[in-house]
Amino acid sequence: LVVHHDDSLKRLCGVDRRISEITLAELSEYRLAETQEKVPTLDEVLEAVGGRVPLIVELKTDFYNHALPQAVHQRLSQYSGVYCIESFDPFAVRWYRKNARSVVRGQLSFMPPLKDKPFKEKLRRIALGYLLIDFLGRPDFIAYGYKTDANISFRIVANIFRPLLAAWTVCDQETYRELQQYYDIQIFERFRAQ
Repeated sequence: LVVHHDDSLKRLCGVDRRISEITLAELSEYRLAETQEKVPTLDEVLEAVGGRVPLIVELKTDFYNHALPQAVHQRLSQYSGVYCIESFDPFAVRWYRKNARSVVRGQLSFMPPLKDKPFKEKLRRIALGYLLIDFLGRPDFIAYGYKTDANISFRIVANIFRPLLAAWTVCDQETYRELQQYYDIQIFERFRAQ
């Protein structure tokens, strides 16, 4: 288990390789953004954080991959710090609902661009963007990309299941203040929210 935002090493390491297709030994050969830092393992991150701050652990999966939530849960169940999990994959959120109900779980969503996508991919993106299968995981919170229009299905799901509504990712104080009227919580970076 490693901690990295992208599926590929291309953007941060300059190598067009998928992380899921290489070994940890191979991965450790690459450095992040022309530094001496390598992609850390989940265990290294948990040790470095040491429970001093809460963590939002985002599970990046291919759909129906139950191995990742199970492996992450096994590691996190031994961690003494505060954390929650979230994922764009409603089946990963559902895995936590069925197997680790006490863990706070969030469904990530936004309305992705559909132009130039194959029909099957368009359907998948519409289902995720309009939260059509969120009932599977019954998330404690829905984190929605605030830059996309908050569509009617977003509000319907919110009214049915009553999760907390979170906006991601807010990068300035003015937007933070503006979104307080629409969202219960906000995921922010690059500034200290006040």
